[in-house]
Amino acid sequence: MLMWMTVMNIHDTFFPLLFQSLPASTGLLEATVTALPSWRKQFYQHPVLTWRKFADRVRQLINILCSLEHLHQLAYQLQLAGEVRTACLVRIY
Repeated sequence: MLMWMTVMNIHDTFFPLLFQSLPASTGLLEATVTALPSWRKQFYQHPVLTWRKFADRVRQLINILCSLEHLHQLAYQLQLAGEVRTACLVRIY
């Protein structure tokens, strides 16, 4: 019982701090998270997208006005949320 209480105290102490340190959610993030299940079904045979294909898909289906900075922030937020895994984000300007 003491161990459970300790775990709960740690949880109650550190989780609010963790969430305060995460970037704020955006409408772009919410729209992308909503679209991800259909993308997963569509690409079930090969569920890997290159950076270019990911950027094109977000621009075509979610927001045509996304800049590279928006896309990098989106990929970072998706990775923090555990929705995607990224091998490497390379900025090409």
